Amino acid sequence: MIHWLILGSSTLLTFGMIKYLQRRNLMFMLLGLPGTFFHELAHYMVSLFLLGDPRKLSIIPRRVSDNAWVLGYVESYNLRWWNQALVAVAPLLLFPAFLYFGKQFLEENSFLMLLLDGYILGNLLYGMTPSIPDLKMALQKPYSLIFPIIFVYILKSDPHLEILFSQLQDLFLIQ
Repeated sequence: MIHWLILGSSTLLTFGMIKYLQRRNLMFMLLGLPGTFFHELAHYMVSLFLLGDPRKLSIIPRRVSDNAWVLGYVESYNLRWWNQALVAVAPLLLFPAFLYFGKQFLEENSFLMLLLDGYILGNLLYGMTPSIPDLKMALQKPYSLIFPIIFVYILKSDPHLEILFSQLQDLFLIQ
């Protein structure tokens, strides 16, 4: 029980500090750099996989106005109706990693390791959160979001693939 409390608190504290303070302070931008990296890498990899023609990935923060920073971005040159929304919500693919590592980290006994694990999970939680521009981009052409739903339906309805789906559920704590 105490492991959950320490790990959960440090995860939420890290996520909160990164999410709400990073655009105001360089130290918090650096604290969230791993999350930003995985967030942008998810966009890049999904864009590459879905033929979105990604050409540039940046995780170097740049100021766009007095109160606004862009922490990272991916430039893709072939976003269409069938891939734009999936590229936009790609950071959600970090969720299984968050669940997997969360399950693994609960086995730690050291207080300092639980705090470090909370930092890692906080960054994963931050990284898997789609930004406002991501959500706006996904809502411009939401048609492609139906493809994962169809894929999961096929997985669950085929008896041979149902075994694989069941093993994936066990691995990632999905009930």
